[in-house]
Amino acid sequence: MPGPNWFQHGYARIALVALGLVLILGGYGLAMRQIGLDHGWPANTDFSLYRKAGDLLAAGQSPYRFAPDQTFRYVYPPLLADLLAAADRLLGPRGVALLWPTVAAASLLAGLVISLRGFADRVSWG
Repeated sequence: MPGPNWFQHGYARIALVALGLVLILGGYGLAMRQIGLDHGWPANTDFSLYRKAGDLLAAGQSPYRFAPDQTFRYVYPPLLADLLAAADRLLGPRGVALLWPTVAAASLLAGLVISLRGFADRVSWG
């Protein structure tokens, strides 16, 4: 068991940051691998529901319509579906599938940096 000096010298903080980075980048890598294996985003996930709502909006229909083949209903504000419908037109289905985990990983990394900035030693963005 590490002694008190281990925590006083910031090693615990460095270890936690490293663990956070490994988990975020590992999850990103696994998501990218799965997208590559499935040639797109896996079905029956939260993102597939968002994309379905975006497709319905693009077709002029309500994203809240429930079809018999759906497992879950779209219950979120329509702005997310609008943004995904626009991104789908710009990037295509595969581009949006690659963009989603990239945005998620960037958000997690930004959250990690923001939380670290709240401690005694400030962490710069660059």
